[in-house]
Amino acid sequence: MDGLALLKALRVELPASTVIVLTGHATVETAVAAMRDGAYDVPLTKPVDLRRLRALVDKALEQSEVLREVTLLRRQLGGTQAMGTLIGGERAHAGDL
Repeated sequence: MDGLALLKALRVELPASTVIVLTGHATVETAVAAMRDGAYDVPLTKPVDLRRLRALVDKALEQSEVLREVTLLRRQLGGTQAMGTLIGGERAHAGDL
């Protein structure tokens, strides 16, 4: 199984996972295929720049945390799209604005 096949399998088995692809043979076609198939970012080429990898991992972790938080908040809202009651005791009138 090559890396792109593994990426596809991971996206099927673990759709919420974040996948960072490393490749020894970077081409535009490989990058496009990886992004199309759900890679987090364009593939990193070997040898890997550790600063870039660290930055990418940090960014991916931050995005994953935000997505988890959004999912939790949506569950707490019960899937409603309404804003609910806003803070304040009186309704604003056009003349008050």
